[in-house]
Amino acid sequence: MGAAEIKLKGGWKLLVAVGTVALAALVQAQWLDVVGHRFPFLLFFPAVTVTALYAGTSAGLLAIVLSAFFASYRLAPYGHLFLIQDASDRLGLLIFVVSGVAICLVVKALHRLQARASEAELQAKIAEARRADAARLLESEARYRILFENNMDAVFLTIPDGRVIAANPAACTMFGWTEEELCRIGRAGVMDLKDPRLPEALAQRALQGRYQCELTCVRRDGTKFDAEVGSVILNEENQSFVIIRDITQRKLAEQTQRKYAQRLIMQEEDLRKSIAMDLHDQVGQLLVALGFNLRHLGQRVPEGAAADVPQILEDSRLLLKDVNTSIRDLMAELRPHQLDTLGLVEAIRSYGMHYQRRTGIKVEIIAVEDFPRLSSSVETALFRIVQEALNNISKYSGASKVAVVLHDAGAIRLTISDDGKGFEPQQEVPHPTGSGWGLTIMRERTELLGGQFSLETAPGKGTTIRVTIRDRD
Repeated sequence: MGAAEIKLKGGWKLLVAVGTVALAALVQAQWLDVVGHRFPFLLFFPAVTVTALYAGTSAGLLAIVLSAFFASYRLAPYGHLFLIQDASDRLGLLIFVVSGVAICLVVKALHRLQARASEAELQAKIAEARRADAARLLESEARYRILFENNMDAVFLTIPDGRVIAANPAACTMFGWTEEELCRIGRAGVMDLKDPRLPEALAQRALQGRYQCELTCVRRDGTKFDAEVGSVILNEENQSFVIIRDITQRKLAEQTQRKYAQRLIMQEEDLRKSIAMDLHDQVGQLLVALGFNLRHLGQRVPEGAAADVPQILEDSRLLLKDVNTSIRDLMAELRPHQLDTLGLVEAIRSYGMHYQRRTGIKVEIIAVEDFPRLSSSVETALFRIVQEALNNISKYSGASKVAVVLHDAGAIRLTISDDGKGFEPQQEVPHPTGSGWGLTIMRERTELLGGQFSLETAPGKGTTIRVTIRDRD
């Protein structure tokens, strides 16, 4: 409580004392003929009692002094008149003062008893709340202990500096140490300290209070395994939970799935190449022969033939030319021969020319002249990504221009950007009738090569796809 509040409260008590005594004095002046001069203190007892009850002992004592003054000395209507005239009056004054002090002391005692009762009630409520909190804490600790002991994943209670406070049975089984040994060796004994992802994860936890990532862990016999690690700092005690899940089987399944996917892609490419070669070697030769035949017939039209025969032959040659163009476009879609003979850049340039002629969308290919040859799998994957991206652009973007950029700066970087309408990034999730499947296929092709795929887009801002491949083989 500030000094101003103390002064305000003291002034309020003073006003209560003065007010109640003044009110008693006014009533006494009006009722003096009734109460008589022999009972001058009769009306001041209530004033002292009320003041002591509501303003405290100090104000009550002040009320006694003021009451004694007003009861002993009257200024009006009798002029200067001392009502205390003999020994009985002085005895009455003494009795009033002693009685008033007794009233103040009784009221003070009542206030103390009330305060003690309130304090006892408060302490009882606090004690009850503490007992309830303790019961809830015990119940929470029991639940935590059940979860901790029976969790199938390895669970550690640690200090952020790496020391282990407790470990559950699953952790002992996973790493081959007892709980006491795990508490002794700490983080350094179960994590691969050479894993470059570990410092990043710890920095993230220090900054955000939690992290979840994949790290490499080490068993007692020295074998390493992949694990999914999550950790959160408990702010109250500056401790942290660390939960470790062995994902060795999941990684093996992912590797198996990746091998199957690669095998399917290879089979698809072989099938594409086979169909393209069949179109070139068989259908292409038949079309060439048909063209020769039509030309030969055109040169040998008899003079008596119908007048529309030459026009029909010319229309047939034009149709044959269109069929031949369609076959070449189909062969380029299936497997452009430049990809095997001239390399990735020339294959993309050739495909871009056919794409621009077919769709009317301008395609700009940017790459250095001496762009190196890559392994067949990498060149095929990058070409298919460009092909899928261009198909998506023609179907959904409404773009008028596309830029395809290839860089070789230690890692192969492919960038495909358009000036189309763009879309919300969260709409990348594939839908049965949308373009999400194309994006998913591009991402999966990138990840099969161990690369990184990123997408930048926004409504009205176009779309940019970036692919980074570090392993050229």
